[in-house]
Amino acid sequence: MRFVWSCLIALIFSYAPAKVFATDIAGDVQSAGMRFSEDGGYWEFGLGIGYIHNPYNTRQEQDFADLYGDIEGSAVFRYRGLFLEAVQDTQDGVNLGYNLWQDKRWSVDFLAASANRFYDTELDTKIQSTDDEETRNRKLYNRHSLYMGTGVRVSHYIDDYVIQYRLVTDTLDDNGLMSTLRLGRGWQYRNWNFHAIASVGYTSATTNNYWFGVDSRVATEKYPAYRPGSSVSGSLQLGLAKPLTEKWVVKAFAGWIQHTEEARNSPFVDDSDEFYWTLSINRVFSWEM
Repeated sequence: MRFVWSCLIALIFSYAPAKVFATDIAGDVQSAGMRFSEDGGYWEFGLGIGYIHNPYNTRQEQDFADLYGDIEGSAVFRYRGLFLEAVQDTQDGVNLGYNLWQDKRWSVDFLAASANRFYDTELDTKIQSTDDEETRNRKLYNRHSLYMGTGVRVSHYIDDYVIQYRLVTDTLDDNGLMSTLRLGRGWQYRNWNFHAIASVGYTSATTNNYWFGVDSRVATEKYPAYRPGSSVSGSLQLGLAKPLTEKWVVKAFAGWIQHTEEARNSPFVDDSDEFYWTLSINRVFSWEM
């Protein structure tokens, strides 16, 4: 993390052009392929309902599973190359970074911090040698899944299509490397915006072990020792957005995330893939700088 913050401090004081093209692919295709290039940003805030089937059975993951009603939102901010992105229903989490270079069809971004999944500071997860099996089971179930990546993102724009490649390595606790290639497209029909994103991703053995593995020194009968290898998986998201007024928009998403054998063989994971849907109504706030 010291490396991340050092880079951020250096970037804040460096020169950057007034226009950038750094955007999470989910934000690009949700806007029907239109790239946001001016300094400024937008914020969406609203209410939503949805359903998440998540076969990853830990406390923090299951707190956000099944049928739910919740506050939904998105935020994207850009200033002189710096950007902060938290796009609704993205698979890439919250991104803080800097646009290194761009032209009409390409954009190269440095991702200083790309945060995904969960970390609850109130949960006790540290297993002691004196813990009995019931206590170890509870602490294993409470395990964290937060991944804080640092790396690079390259985007290529071809008409209404967006091709985006990400390569990040965990800087929070050396929890391995992840790489993703995504293809997205947005369509506009009258005042309806549709989008689709297909992805293939590589997850290192170290990352899979962080999420799904069990060390032999803390294993129990319920959670036996398991050490997965690396994996390649796919995902698909479909969505639509319809403006109701200049400031109000309805959004809907549905998606599927593959769980490979490396995940399914874990004692924390059911033998199924993840899928979800979301329906929300949001108030949009935008600004330019």
